[in-house]
Amino acid sequence: MGLIRIDVDRSDILAQLVNTRLIMAVAGISGCLVSSILIWVVAMVFLRPIREIVKESREIASGTRRALLARKPADEVGELTRSLNIMLISLQQKQAQIEDYARTLEIRVRDRTADLIESEEKYRTLVENLPLIVYRLQTDGTTEFVNPCFTETLGFTPEEVISDRNFWRRHICGKDEGENILSDCWGDDSNFRTERVVRSKDGRNLTFIDHSIPCVDQDDSLLCIEGIMIDITELKRLQERALRTEELRVLGGISERFAHELRNPLASAGGFARRLRDALPQESSQKRFADIIVQEVARLEEIVRLMLSAIRPVVPCYAEIRIGEIVSSMLPRLQAAALDQNIRISSSVPANLPESKGDTVMLSKAFETLMVNAILGTEAGGEISINAKREDDHIILTVEYPNNSLGKEDLAQYFFPRIETGSGPIALELPLSKVIIHRHGGKIDVSRGNLHNIIIRIELPIEPHVWEEDGGNGSVKVSNGQINFP
Repeated sequence: MGLIRIDVDRSDILAQLVNTRLIMAVAGISGCLVSSILIWVVAMVFLRPIREIVKESREIASGTRRALLARKPADEVGELTRSLNIMLISLQQKQAQIEDYARTLEIRVRDRTADLIESEEKYRTLVENLPLIVYRLQTDGTTEFVNPCFTETLGFTPEEVISDRNFWRRHICGKDEGENILSDCWGDDSNFRTERVVRSKDGRNLTFIDHSIPCVDQDDSLLCIEGIMIDITELKRLQERALRTEELRVLGGISERFAHELRNPLASAGGFARRLRDALPQESSQKRFADIIVQEVARLEEIVRLMLSAIRPVVPCYAEIRIGEIVSSMLPRLQAAALDQNIRISSSVPANLPESKGDTVMLSKAFETLMVNAILGTEAGGEISINAKREDDHIILTVEYPNNSLGKEDLAQYFFPRIETGSGPIALELPLSKVIIHRHGGKIDVSRGNLHNIIIRIELPIEPHVWEEDGGNGSVKVSNGQINFP
């Protein structure tokens, strides 16, 4: 084994290695600088359009931009630009609409206000001219509103109604029904409907249909009660008259059938009784009994004739008449008959009574029958007074005469058919006079004015309701009231 030692000078090689390292360091640093510059340049090239888009978006958002964005290449930036342009166009259209609304808003508000005022005027005119009562009640019972029909119908002024908190309970519905309104409308929030009789300021009793409804707010809290009241007084009167007419028709039919059934046997009995009486000797005691039978049969026949006379149909022939002229035309005959009995007749009938419609002949007959009956019921030295006046749409005729013999039951049966000694044909015509008054749409009442006087009150409408009866099926028609009985 041996060792070899080689000695070589490496200074040149080491120097080259140092230079090489320096060159590589410089090249690396230069490459990094160049790369950084290139990256910055590329970034500036790509970020510039984005900055422009951001700037233009801010202008669009602030509303200062009007022009569209410049077109970009068909890349993501171009798609974003087109989307922003669509949004800008839409915003400009909406802004134009808003500006147009702003320009026409005042005109629209003015037109809408005019429409509301017109609608309110129409509603108020409708409420004020309705032929029914419209009212509003507050929760404390105060009447807040009534239309003019309330004053026209009941006579109370709005000041009287509104100033009195308890007016509705005291004058309209009473305490009990007032509490029903509170419990139904104010407690259960439900409608309230009833028929009530209300006394007007001048003392008339009027019938109404009252329909109340509660008014609530958005929270279902009660604000007030609104309602209407329909006056059905005339309808009630027509219904009662129609029912009374139907009852009279039925009773008249029964009476007529009964009278006809009695007349034939009575005629036979009367004939045989007269033949029996004539066949008996004059001095026979049996002849007196036969005379009594003949007289009583004749009395029964007179009663049957009275019944048939009282229920026979009465059909007035309507024409223009004057009540004053009818009374004046019969006064001379009545005064002549009264003078024979030492009775005085006084008349107070205004000449300016309005014309009405009726049958002159029938009314004259009815008035004269009543007057003759009054003369027969008046004692010698008495005085009969006749008065007439106008009340609303009716003519009131009153006959007052002294009489002490008629009791309460006699007054109730004043017009009932009856046979009285010395009454003659008046007994037949007295029931018919009441029928004639009723057929003219009127009303007749008999009452005692004081301890000595009898008052006959006749009420005739200026425009009577025309009644028609059909004997076949019993229908009753009212020309003005439209009430029918099938």
